[in-house]
Amino acid sequence: MALVKTNEEAAVVRGEMLPSDIPGIDLYLDQVSMLLERKLPGYAEKPMTKAMINNYSRENLIRDVAGKKYTRQHILQMLIVYHLKPVLGMQEIRKMYDFIDMAGITYESCYLIMLEEKNRARCPEASPEASKTKPPERDGSPESCGGQPFHGDVELLRSFLFCAFASMRYKEEAVALLGGMSRMETKSIEK
Repeated sequence: MALVKTNEEAAVVRGEMLPSDIPGIDLYLDQVSMLLERKLPGYAEKPMTKAMINNYSRENLIRDVAGKKYTRQHILQMLIVYHLKPVLGMQEIRKMYDFIDMAGITYESCYLIMLEEKNRARCPEASPEASKTKPPERDGSPESCGGQPFHGDVELLRSFLFCAFASMRYKEEAVALLGGMSRMETKSIEK
């Protein structure tokens, strides 16, 4: 089996929603709900209900919602929450948002990094060449960063996301092991 070489190839293989799948126009709540329902894999029911979206807005996990329309940035934030909610609490996601806002990392970059790290945590043998181009190093002066996030900030975000998804993978493996242990325990009791 050939290794996946890019974030987008990995996302397509897993059926993930890509930033290019998000319309360039603002959407009403009903439209956002329908978009997520169509594009997010593996759910018999809605992956994110209107009530969930409203709650995430109140909890500041979808930031700066003004009026009744949601922007591309809001949808990216929803997608980040969708993927991280199984492994992180709302407070941790909010702290991560504070960090990426402070570091100047876009939500689109964060989402792509998150998909990459989720894939890497699932498949540790995945190609390290799948990494996106890293931002240039900066010497600390405002002119040297050119509006780009600091390389160390991006790597810190990468490490954080990888650890979050790896912990989920290991938790799933531990639960599976526990299931096997309880079956062995049942067999030994029966003897």
